[in-house]
Amino acid sequence: MSKNTIEYISIFSSIISLISGLITINDNNIYLSISLILISLIFILYIFYRNYYNPINFSTLKESIELNIEDEKGELVKYKKNILLKCSKSNAYYFFNSLNEFNGKIKNIKVSNGNIDTITKNNGIYLIMSKLEAPLKRGEILERSIECEFINCFINEKEFWSSTKNYPGTHLEIKICFPINRTPKTFSSYEKIGHIEKLMKSQPNYKIENNKYILTLNVKKVKLFATYYLKWEW
Repeated sequence: MSKNTIEYISIFSSIISLISGLITINDNNIYLSISLILISLIFILYIFYRNYYNPINFSTLKESIELNIEDEKGELVKYKKNILLKCSKSNAYYFFNSLNEFNGKIKNIKVSNGNIDTITKNNGIYLIMSKLEAPLKRGEILERSIECEFINCFINEKEFWSSTKNYPGTHLEIKICFPINRTPKTFSSYEKIGHIEKLMKSQPNYKIENNKYILTLNVKKVKLFATYYLKWEW
């Protein structure tokens, strides 16, 4: 039996309970009748909200970001973000990705399993809206990626990268690959919620692999709408 079928049965049962409560409201069990009516109404409204008015279409089961700094001056950076999505609402078509404020320009933006619909810039933040190849049903899982290139992005002595959690999820990984002959002198990670920014308990770790100095931040319990920063000094 599908989830939608179970929901329809549940809604039907709730309506029956609602009608029963209305019929017996003049009986001695008036408080029980009112309770049945209220519980039925709350359940019906919840199902209706989740399927029609819930603004959040997806949650992320896994999210990883990799920035590959191609040269010593930080003039060319290749960006890739892999996301494992779970659909939270039936007939979900659109998904947006934000790229927080950074120096330089962006080019060669592309996405998998869909097409870019619009790209807008507001207060230094790029919002990339993409449309899936086909609508998803609630509970379906889809793996997606977004790629682009940054020009003259990390050219200052002190730099940072940040990522805002726009969808509910559990795990976030940010990986920055530095040229082996220009590694960061210091680095640290921060979490910002609203206007409050604090040093994270979980700090980045590093390793040398494939002639790259790789800095990785793992956030196991991400918070919705929080922004996670990885800052360093060349």
